[in-house]
Amino acid sequence: MPDTPRKKCLFLLTELAGYLVACLKTLAETQPVEVHVIRWPVNNVAPFQFSLEGENIKYYERGNFNQQQLLDFAINLNPEIILCSGWVDKGYNEVCKHFKRNNINTIMGLDNPWRNTFRQNIGAIVGNLRLHKYFSHCWVPGSPQKKYALRLGFSENQIKEGAYS
Repeated sequence: MPDTPRKKCLFLLTELAGYLVACLKTLAETQPVEVHVIRWPVNNVAPFQFSLEGENIKYYERGNFNQQQLLDFAINLNPEIILCSGWVDKGYNEVCKHFKRNNINTIMGLDNPWRNTFRQNIGAIVGNLRLHKYFSHCWVPGSPQKKYALRLGFSENQIKEGAYS
């Protein structure tokens, strides 16, 4: 029986951490997927050292892409799912917008708990107006973050818990 074709997963990340690298390696080793990770440079304040080697997983430096190159790369990759670590990178947002319009799940990671701060309240207003053109779902660690995702206008069925586990 021939091998099942591997689905392509695109991760648009800001920072890498050891636990996330371990999760990505496990995903690539245990599931029929190709994992493609575009990442920002390692933070000089927390210069983690970890091996990025593994089968069915590839890492790319965000700095090697301008906005159009990033979009072209993603279109050529043609992923079945995209996970983006937040909404701070405009290039990442544009990739998600393109794929969401084409009915591909684009998932925004959110690990900030709802604290009802002035900044979060402004973010909730702006998020309700803007985030849904980029993201179909939101993935959060637990209920404090789910409260924030609900404030951002994601519905119960668009929010998945269990990030970081």
